[in-house]
Amino acid sequence: MDGESVSLWPYGSRAALLGAPLIWLGCALVLSLTHRYFHWPDAAAARSLVPVVTILGCVPLLLLLVDYIAGSRAVLDIKGIKIDFSQAEIKRTSVELPENIGTPGAIVSDSSPMQILATLEAVTGNQIVQLDIKDGQAWWVTRLLALSAGAARAGSPGVFVFVGVRHNRDKAFLGWATAPALLAALLRDDKVRGPQSVTYEFVYRKADWITRQLTTLVNPGEPRPTIVGADPPTLPPLPLEVQRYALQSAYALLGDAALEQVLMDQIAAYHLEDAPDRVTLVRLEELFGHCLYRDAVELSLAKEKQVSEFLNTDAPFVAVVQNGRYQGLVERTEVERLTIRQLFAQAQRTKA
Repeated sequence: MDGESVSLWPYGSRAALLGAPLIWLGCALVLSLTHRYFHWPDAAAARSLVPVVTILGCVPLLLLLVDYIAGSRAVLDIKGIKIDFSQAEIKRTSVELPENIGTPGAIVSDSSPMQILATLEAVTGNQIVQLDIKDGQAWWVTRLLALSAGAARAGSPGVFVFVGVRHNRDKAFLGWATAPALLAALLRDDKVRGPQSVTYEFVYRKADWITRQLTTLVNPGEPRPTIVGADPPTLPPLPLEVQRYALQSAYALLGDAALEQVLMDQIAAYHLEDAPDRVTLVRLEELFGHCLYRDAVELSLAKEKQVSEFLNTDAPFVAVVQNGRYQGLVERTEVERLTIRQLFAQAQRTKA
């Protein structure tokens, strides 16, 4: 979310089951060699080492068990050591993006603020942002393309949560995905649009090329050594499509961050918003159905059922909903950290 979960035993249950006999065989081989060449362990020491080796072989299974429990938000009680997974932090989204950020038309000649860039700067410190598509009229795919391109470039926000109207209920949880996954899905959309019949990938690649030309212009790198008496090299003229941006200081000085604004201007230049491609429930599924995480736990269910829901998912984040309405995300790594912290604290209290 970038946010993959970190497991104590990341190699799977089969590896844990195979790990025990392999550890036992390895220990037996080492002890056999030490006994042969160093006459250790003797019979008494060997009897003492048997339970140690047995426990050592069970370590992979124990780690796998802790991972299994950690993902369940269950309460584990082993000989007085109680772990309450239900206390894991719910990451509630504090930032909701406004509808259709940006203004229609050519941005280069527009004197209004660069709203896409300003919005990205405002939410950069948030790992999770929420997009409310409402009844399908609130967001256009073109704006989502610019936003996901900027987030993928900047590395933040990492997670986009989609909510909207479903079954006559607003703020219904529709799924979440990472910015790179959203961008990749949009670039794979092969539908042609606008009077010149272009795809989103074509417009994005062109905007990316223009941005790289601008970056090279502003940061040309180390100056090349010149030969005394030689005429200075003649630089090739900038393409006209780059010149119109280079003459605008607001673009030329942005560097890589100009991508989102150039992209929005190219979208306008190709008239892709004359007939807006709206993010409806159907369009959301069509574009992102393959990359949306929909795992959710309903808070109105019994605790045992909530635990069961957590056990049935391995997603990095799991949504928490109340009567279908989105409340926040729970990060699996947060649950795992909570597990280890409570295990250690309660083990210390038990010793005391």
